[in-house]
Amino acid sequence: MYQDSLIQEWLTRFDDLTSFSFMVYFELDEPTLQFLAKGLVARLNFIGDEGLFAVVHDTVDEELAKALGTYRGTSFTIIFPGMCEDLEPLIEDTILEGLKFIRVKAEYLGITKVNDYV
Repeated sequence: MYQDSLIQEWLTRFDDLTSFSFMVYFELDEPTLQFLAKGLVARLNFIGDEGLFAVVHDTVDEELAKALGTYRGTSFTIIFPGMCEDLEPLIEDTILEGLKFIRVKAEYLGITKVNDYV
């Protein structure tokens, strides 16, 4: 996930990344992920944040679900440059509200802070 060229550039430029992970028990398509991202941009802009983030997603197929002890679906992570842990309640609420609106089961897995030097 952190091998993407944009993410590597952010690590070089900002030293830190903050990621927020979700699991959706449904296979999300690209337009649905864009819908969620647009909702998040709107909320971030409302509070005066520029809304710079990336969304990385993976399909959890039957084989991977068995290995992880979970169910099939889509896991996705929203990655922000810098330390953004203060945004956690806003991001969690916004994404889970969007997923509830489209009637899919999901859960917030948590926050991870990544440092370039770790």
